[in-house]
Amino acid sequence: MEGIRDEGLLESALNRPVQGLQYEPKTPLPDLAAFYAYGLVGNHPFFGGNMRVSLMSAILFLEINGLRFFASEEEAILETLARPRRPHSSSVEKQELGHESSVSKSFRY
Repeated sequence: MEGIRDEGLLESALNRPVQGLQYEPKTPLPDLAAFYAYGLVGNHPFFGGNMRVSLMSAILFLEINGLRFFASEEEAILETLARPRRPHSSSVEKQELGHESSVSKSFRY
């Protein structure tokens, strides 16, 4: 089995940054990228590769928007693996996705 497991969960994950911008229009780009990562890892919309897709989508989103990814491969993998173990509460996400998070520190303008 490969491919999309649930299109609704994929759509939901991809809409998380959009919703973030609707509630907070000045949301920094690294935070929006982290919303993609959280959504894709948490929703598991694919049969396999959800963590890889979440990391690559965050990196690609930021690079399209003029940022560069500076984390080492080890840091990126550890950060991605830590995501599923964290609570899915949006209030917890918002606290973790601030400028002090390791995700935000990995990207620069």
